[in-house]
Amino acid sequence: MQAKEEDSTNWGKFGALWARILSDYTRLKLTHATDALPALSGLAQRMSHFKPGAYIAGLWEKDIACSLDWQISRGENREALPEPTFSWTASSYPVSFGIIYAKEVEATLCHYVSHDCTYTTGNVYGHVSAASLCLRGQAVSGLDLFNATPQCFDNPVSKYDNYVHLDNGQMLGANHLGADGNLLDKSAPTSPDRSSVICFALYSYTKYSSKRICATLLVLQLKGDAVGQYVRIGLARDIKKVWFDEHASPITVTIT
Repeated sequence: MQAKEEDSTNWGKFGALWARILSDYTRLKLTHATDALPALSGLAQRMSHFKPGAYIAGLWEKDIACSLDWQISRGENREALPEPTFSWTASSYPVSFGIIYAKEVEATLCHYVSHDCTYTTGNVYGHVSAASLCLRGQAVSGLDLFNATPQCFDNPVSKYDNYVHLDNGQMLGANHLGADGNLLDKSAPTSPDRSSVICFALYSYTKYSSKRICATLLVLQLKGDAVGQYVRIGLARDIKKVWFDEHASPITVTIT
């Protein structure tokens, strides 16, 4: 399915509403991971009256950056689905969304292009066996981000603040990486292969504590040898927008 003209009016309000719903929903106990979307399908169908565009494995086309802004949260472990990696259904823990707490959201930094879903039934709000999402936007290389750590992050309150939240549960902060991007000690989490990683911008916002504009980025890794195809491996927050703009390049990505 291809993109339609995007309405920038009140950007983020619908996305924040859906994020709150998902944040509560992922804390419920479901018997099987495959129940996650079917059990939500009734509510999702009612939400379609807001005309939010395509429904993509638990995410909406409208304000897509908000729905992609999830990270694992504390809570009871549950069964998860391995794919699609871009959806919250891939998390084996409850998820939280930064857009809920973001102050003075500035603008989306990515745009929906198209998607493809394979449904196990005829219900477009039900379980999907495979899905891909194509987005247009800007990204920096993993090498640029990690080599600039911690300088690219905004005004850390503590050296133990965590900025890169990996979907495997690990977190990287200023205390883990030196100015050259290398791990400082053996107890630090293992960072992904930086040469195969890009950090794709979702949206910008004004950080409450520093009053500076920052960006939230998806951390993506190349999917094998497939050109332009990625899997999600995490999220990076509080990236200085000025730094990002200096290092970013336009890109179109397909995430599975």
